[in-house]
This record gives sequence, structure tokens and C-alpha cells, in this order.
Amino acid sequence: MGNKIRDILKLISYDKKFTDMCNRYSDWDHAANLNRKDIGRLINNHDSEFNYISRDRVFMKEFPYKDYTIRFFISYRDGLIGFGYLIWKEAESHKYYKGNMLTLAKILDTNIRDHISYSAPIATSLKDFENIISEIFNLYDSFEQKFKNNMDT
Repeated sequence: MGNKIRDILKLISYDKKFTDMCNRYSDWDHAANLNRKDIGRLINNHDSEFNYISRDRVFMKEFPYKDYTIRFFISYRDGLIGFGYLIWKEAESHKYYKGNMLTLAKILDTNIRDHISYSAPIATSLKDFENIISEIFNLYDSFEQKFKNNMDT
């Protein structure tokens, strides 16, 4: 599974897109403290299956795919936007794959931290958040399409 994920990330140029996004949205001094409802509305404009989990302070989506369960998380704190994942096979719940945008980039470029100032993009406004979340969902959609195509073959 790890090799399939790496191949898909390489195919969609994930590391380059992540690096570009982090460098364009890196103004820590002006990071915005945004309203959860505004953030939720923007996330749900892209995918209405994300729900807010107040205990963890994240938006989460979980769905089955073949023998796998896939869970995605979107977090926002102090301007930093996080996107994480957890994938496991029901028959092998002790073995799972997890990470976030940075760990995915490290799969392709172990020195990724040398190319970015912060480990995630930073929103300075609701417009920034909207742009960043759009880019994240474009990457997610590309990855999901390639993942499903790869798993079907």
C-alpha cells in the first residue's frame, strides 16, 4: 500500500504543489483567527460529508472503500490549516497508514522542511482560507481518483 500511495503522490506532483502552497501562504505574523462556522461553510462547499467533531476540534469525513476505511481530517488553528488522513483495512485494524500534508510530502522529498517556512499553509483571511482549502480539495480529488483507479486494477 505504501508504494501505491507514493506512486500516486508522484503522479500528481504532490510535493511541488504542497511546497508552492506553503510558500505562498506563509505570513505567520498576520495569521487570521477565523470563525468555525465560516470555515465549516467553506469546507462543506467542497464536500458536504465533512462534519465538525467538537471533541477533537476538527472537521472529519469517514467512508468505506472496498476492504478499507478512509478517514480525512481538516483542522484550523492559529492560521495553520491541517489536512490529515487515516487509512486501514478492516481485517487488519492494527495496521494503518496515517499522516498529514507534510508527511505526504516527505514521502517524495525527505528534505521538504528545507523548502518551506511552516509545515502547513497559513491563512491571513477568510479569502486565503477559501483559496487554500480549494487547493487542498483539488489535491484530494486528484489523489482520490488515482487511488480508486489504482485499487480497481
